[in-house]
Amino acid sequence: MGGRELGSYVEAAKRAVEAKVTVPPGYQLQWSGQYEYLVRVHQRLLVVVPLTLVIIFLLLYFNTGSTTKTLIILR
Repeated sequence: MGGRELGSYVEAAKRAVEAKVTVPPGYQLQWSGQYEYLVRVHQRLLVVVPLTLVIIFLLLYFNTGSTTKTLIILR
């Protein structure tokens, strides 16, 4: 990998394989291993991080009773 991040390395490898390898009908290529875990974690974080921010916002809002104060605190 030469010091590259796993996700970018696999994406570059996917592009290279798609450009140079012809896959017969009925066959498919699947990228697995650590990359598969990386993709799953990324998908989970796309849900968890916004949900966490909403919960923090609500807790601050219930504590302060003001949207303006809550936004000032979050800033």
